Amino acid sequence: VRGYVTSGSTEAVIHALHLGRDTLKMGGAPKPVIIASDQCHGCVVKAARLLDTPFIQVASGPDGSIDINSFAATLAQHDENPCLVVATAGTTFLGAIDRTDLMVQSLETTHRGRYRLHVDAALGGFLLPYTQASGWNLETGGHSYSVSGHKMIGVPVPCGIVIWEHDAYHLPKDHLDYLCGPDTTLTGSRSGLAVGALWLALHQWPANRLAEQAHGCLDRAGILVELLTQAGWPAHRGKYSTTVIFPSPPADVCMRWQLPTEGNLAHVVVTPRVDRTLLDRFIASLGTGPGISSGFLPDHPKLR
Repeated sequence: VRGYVTSGSTEAVIHALHLGRDTLKMGGAPKPVIIASDQCHGCVVKAARLLDTPFIQVASGPDGSIDINSFAATLAQHDENPCLVVATAGTTFLGAIDRTDLMVQSLETTHRGRYRLHVDAALGGFLLPYTQASGWNLETGGHSYSVSGHKMIGVPVPCGIVIWEHDAYHLPKDHLDYLCGPDTTLTGSRSGLAVGALWLALHQWPANRLAEQAHGCLDRAGILVELLTQAGWPAHRGKYSTTVIFPSPPADVCMRWQLPTEGNLAHVVVTPRVDRTLLDRFIASLGTGPGISSGFLPDHPKLR
């Protein structure tokens, strides 16, 4: 594989889609389309706009992951166009995980040799390898992969990592003398501070510590669901997710805790720094919840 340290997952996704677009356009092929779920990160829409490439949104299922039947139907409708597909391993609001293995099965049926699949694991990339989650990474399909450094492992400078299979993309071959080779990155000058901070974090977080922290985050996310429910706030999280969804509390509470909200919902992402003491303080600040039905997730594409 090849790769480099980016400014974040947005740059990583744009870079992968840029390489994919240029690769799939070779030989006079029709213009590619970009396909992702309605839960994908906003950077995918941004990338489509910057690359002047049509973006097609696919419905997600009840758990927030891409609906495979809808995905297959979308591929069939666009069987004449090469496809740039983004799978998400940890969606922004619900923490859902797209099944790349099932997506690849559909792609091989309609677009064999005419697609590139990027796995956006900005949120889940340092968590999911230490769980029993399956079918989400490059081992089960895909050509490139990205993860954020400032989420799970807490690098204090925004950064990310993008990697890709060596032969998956056609890379620029223009030799730049002052670089002593071709420029295969999206940006020019990049932050050495971010690279150094990421290097230090990775050395401080060996695999055994990452596994320990991943399991701890999942355990505390489960505890948060229980605490919220006991306080009258129905809550939900995916099996391998540290993102906990619940009805949005009053605005002053959201402001105090900087809670992201979508419609009538809020969420908390349990990271290594979120310990039991912090969870107890958070619950105490909420007060008694609305006590509404546990089936509180509305049937809305952005809030399922």
